[in-house]
Amino acid sequence: MHSRLRQTLMAGMAALCMGTTATAEELSFVTGGQGGSWYGIGAGLAEVLSREGIDVSVEIGGGMSNIVAVSRGDSQIGMTNGFAVPMAAKGEEPFTEPTGGVTALGVFMLSIIQVPVLESSGITSYEELRGQDTCLLPLSASSTIAFQKVLAGYDMTEEDTRLSRGNLGYCVDQMKDRKVVATSGATAMPVGSFSELSASVPVKFLSVSDSAFEKIVAENGAFVRVEMPAGVYRGMEEPVPTLGTQALLIAGDALSEQEGYAIVKALHTHIEDVRKIHSGMADLTVESLSSVAGLELHPGAQRYFREIGVIQ
Repeated sequence: MHSRLRQTLMAGMAALCMGTTATAEELSFVTGGQGGSWYGIGAGLAEVLSREGIDVSVEIGGGMSNIVAVSRGDSQIGMTNGFAVPMAAKGEEPFTEPTGGVTALGVFMLSIIQVPVLESSGITSYEELRGQDTCLLPLSASSTIAFQKVLAGYDMTEEDTRLSRGNLGYCVDQMKDRKVVATSGATAMPVGSFSELSASVPVKFLSVSDSAFEKIVAENGAFVRVEMPAGVYRGMEEPVPTLGTQALLIAGDALSEQEGYAIVKALHTHIEDVRKIHSGMADLTVESLSSVAGLELHPGAQRYFREIGVIQ
């Protein structure tokens, strides 16, 4: 972990000494990969939690692998996308077996499927990605699985493209160098790497058709219809219809009820600062934080949300 971040987080130990509600040990928090939004968001959340004496180590992770890490107790808290939860429960690929034992601390934002393509490629639809050079994140990343789900709505797989893999920063660099024509991310808008990409080369973002959306939702009901607003990236003059899913903070049995309670209380107590971490969290409320779909709340989160009256 970067020294500056560790120094910030260790400030939480001072709060512990003064008697505030805090975790007894440092918690492992698995977030996202390099070049995406989640790692930075995780660092911001950790700084907020440190004010209440909750000491957190922010780790690189992926939306799919984070479920496994939390389920096994390798990490106490993590991030994932809502559509991954039913996949884990069923043992659907890339999970090798049914994976449970995961609960939710809350919804921190909406993850948006964003697929930039080089404007010079002439590609205007997902079907036109057939045979094209595409760079995707590893299978541990929920962004990759989300992209696979969208392709399935067009009766395609990622193997229909000429595929390479890397972290998001690598894939964006490949697009800048015109070695690939497309990549994908399922996260909050704007993605810093995509803002940088659109400032460097002309790109457009692919829309998801209504017929494809219906097929995708029939297979996994955790997706919802959303629009990327005009102007979120340079050159985007019109809204782009796509898909979204809840981005969840998750925990497992390794996180005690008291620790879960303390985390959710800290996020609520400092919700104005939480909103400033990323523009995708600007409208966060305690009600939206508690509005988890398709996953049971962690006992500590349940206790806190009931205590303040936002759930029954």
